[in-house]
Amino acid sequence: MACGRQAGCAGVGRGISIVKTADQWPKALKEAFRYGSDVLVEKFLQGPEITVGILGPRALPIIEILPQHERPFYDFHAKYAPGGSRHILPARISAAHARKSTELARAAHKVLGIRAVSRVDLIIDDGAGLVCSK
Repeated sequence: MACGRQAGCAGVGRGISIVKTADQWPKALKEAFRYGSDVLVEKFLQGPEITVGILGPRALPIIEILPQHERPFYDFHAKYAPGGSRHILPARISAAHARKSTELARAAHKVLGIRAVSRVDLIIDDGAGLVCSK
């Protein structure tokens, strides 16, 4: 089982490694601790990455994010390098996933007490289904 790990406060995809074997942990942890003293380790989620914007009570159209250059996930390079990712609007996902992701985004917006604008990022994992990533 692959695990993703990143520095706890690094944000924007810095210090992330995908660890597939035990011997990869030391290098991954060394990289993570370059960005802070806290590290988050979680199961690697494999599948389409989407984002749902919320404006007041309304969900905006869902965007699918495709990292380029053979990147396995939406990391710092995919976010900020020219041509690092493609954004597909509307997202190429099932109607059921679109409904559920919109429901989750609205619920997160509400439970956090946000009144104006928010964005919820999700991954449609092959095994776990729809997972809120941030």
